[in-house]
Amino acid sequence: MAKKWTNEEFEAYVHRLETQAQRDPAAYRKKIVGWIALGYGFIALLLLGTLALLALVVSAMISGRFSGGLIKVAIILLAFAGTLLRSLWITVTEPEGVPLTRDDAPQLFEMVERLRQKTGAPAFSKLLLTTEYNAAAAQLPRLGILGWPKNYLIVGLPLMQALSPQEFESVIAHELGHLRSGHAHFGSKVYRIFETWERLAESGKGMLASFAHWYLPHLNAYTFPLRRQDEYEADKIAAEAVGARVAADALCAGRVRSSLLTKNLWEPLQKRLSQESEAPRHIFLEQGRILRQESSDPTTDARTLRIALLEDTSFVNSHPALKDRLAALGEEARVPEKPTRSAAEAFFGNNLARLTEILDGIWYRSASVGWRKGHEEALAARNKFDVLATRRGNGAVFTDEEAYEYASGVEEYESEDAALPLYQALFDSEKVGNQARFDVGRILIERDEPEGAALLEELSQRWPLATGAAMRLLRNYHKRVGDEDAARQAYTRALRHADQVQDWNQERSRLTSKDTLIAHGLSAEKVVELRETLAQFEDLGKAYLVQKQVVNFAEDTEFLILVVQLKKKSMRMNEEGDWRKLLTAVDEAVPMMVVPIYSSYSWIRKAVEAIPSALIYAA
Repeated sequence: MAKKWTNEEFEAYVHRLETQAQRDPAAYRKKIVGWIALGYGFIALLLLGTLALLALVVSAMISGRFSGGLIKVAIILLAFAGTLLRSLWITVTEPEGVPLTRDDAPQLFEMVERLRQKTGAPAFSKLLLTTEYNAAAAQLPRLGILGWPKNYLIVGLPLMQALSPQEFESVIAHELGHLRSGHAHFGSKVYRIFETWERLAESGKGMLASFAHWYLPHLNAYTFPLRRQDEYEADKIAAEAVGARVAADALCAGRVRSSLLTKNLWEPLQKRLSQESEAPRHIFLEQGRILRQESSDPTTDARTLRIALLEDTSFVNSHPALKDRLAALGEEARVPEKPTRSAAEAFFGNNLARLTEILDGIWYRSASVGWRKGHEEALAARNKFDVLATRRGNGAVFTDEEAYEYASGVEEYESEDAALPLYQALFDSEKVGNQARFDVGRILIERDEPEGAALLEELSQRWPLATGAAMRLLRNYHKRVGDEDAARQAYTRALRHADQVQDWNQERSRLTSKDTLIAHGLSAEKVVELRETLAQFEDLGKAYLVQKQVVNFAEDTEFLILVVQLKKKSMRMNEEGDWRKLLTAVDEAVPMMVVPIYSSYSWIRKAVEAIPSALIYAA
């Protein structure tokens, strides 16, 4: 098994590769072609070897040495060859969206054609309108691995509502730049080999998994600089087509107006969940109104842009940071003026209302199920808070958990200022004190108050599980106040914490005979509650509760395992019925992993029987 890279190692590797890519872009692209060829070549080698062995087995069987053993070998070889062949069959779905015709948007088609000729991009097969605050170019091969690409240009109505016609032209020129340079076509080749080896990595252990665990991180690292390089190249093409200043303004406007929509549309929409049982039917009509009528606060816009400019290009995102893209264009950042006419109004004309209604319907249908569920949850949470508020008004004494829940509700439904003293009163609580400290630190640091930074720094030492979230807040804070060294230290600590969280998740996702099992440590009350839950299942014979000894965050979390045995050895729980009900019921009582004694966990019987307190239920 290949050694797993830490986040710091991966980032350092990407930085070294970026130097190579900048020094000789053409040679670097050839290296990636070599990595793609290696991925397919190894599969071809395995396939040829498998078929050669299969031919020998068949030859032996034909020559008279027919046996059950040879049949088994032939079946294994055929299955392996099938796995290799299936991994190559990658289906790339067509981009979703409302197909636009020239009758729908003659001005848009004319603008795209003008820019296409100016940039030298190939013709596109379809122009699609979507509900995304984005635009994109896509190339899908008609003949799979053999190529013959089909080009798509995808535009989002929300983005068109937010940008001026000139700014949107820059976005289109950028996407056409990707098509002209073959970025999408080359990217689809990278995607296919990624998907192929992701499938093979999931197929099991052995040679395939070992190669995949070595190959995929290297391929991912090598393609990172290329993806960034592609963005710079597309920006350059856009600048040549519409001017560097317009291209820079489009980048800045996209960030500023996205923040405006978050504040004036999406955040208030979240608060409407508890009040309205149906999703809004005219979300984009409302968005267009906000962008036209809401007055933008220059101070807020300037702060939004300033914060965006503090972001660094990192391996977390393959796109370059805003400040680096502006530097490559040779332009300064500025808050663009609010457009007097949006790109949607300019390019859709009289058809805008009809197209907006179509997109509103699509959004409503896709959001309705989630909205109804969210409404039920939000309504229940609001009702629960109202009950707590009434009890508090009547002088009830809260448990620490209830007091924390009430404080969270005050922050949600009233204000941060009202919630702060409620959180602070819980600092010494053994059960919720750490979470209360984090919430106070979070609120204060977003206001750039040093007290919040000190609180989060101290909390990261006493509550390691919160280190990642605390360091992300601290990094952004140090960036805002101009302390680059402290920001870098917080970023590094966040990377290391992410490595530990990944190890933590892996520890809790599997159970093997090599693991050490210990007493569960659950309170007597919780055991009684769990026992009552288990008694509802007639076929259940015995249940053992233990804890897996873990390395990561051992003091903050526990990994409980419920081992169940049915009354008869021949019995099996129906996976879609009884087993699912058992998992749901147990998880509601106490979150834990549930495993049966039969199947791949047959070894666990002796392990749990050796722990005196493990048996918690016997029918």
